[in-house]
Amino acid sequence: MVKTLERQAKYSQWNFLHKLRLLEAEIAYFLRGDKTTATRCYAEAIELASKHKFKFDHALALERMSVFCSETGEAVLARDYSEKAETAYRDYGATRKADAVRNSYLM
Repeated sequence: MVKTLERQAKYSQWNFLHKLRLLEAEIAYFLRGDKTTATRCYAEAIELASKHKFKFDHALALERMSVFCSETGEAVLARDYSEKAETAYRDYGATRKADAVRNSYLM
């Protein structure tokens, strides 16, 4: 999957680089335990998805960053990213997902 996204991002960064960064963040944290790389990749995924108006991917990256922050003991950041994810899902029109994010992460 990574190789496929790398090839696609090479030819169309606009469409695929944010997806690649999100996948790299997940791999860095969950498979390698590399919090520094994960933080950088999540931040890049969020920025790129927002910049190129991929609303769902932006919301998803915010949500995943929230989970990452929560699991690494950054409760204040986790709450901030959860609130941003909820708003992003609502902007996308995914109100049930937004409610689920609020209920899951902002208790």
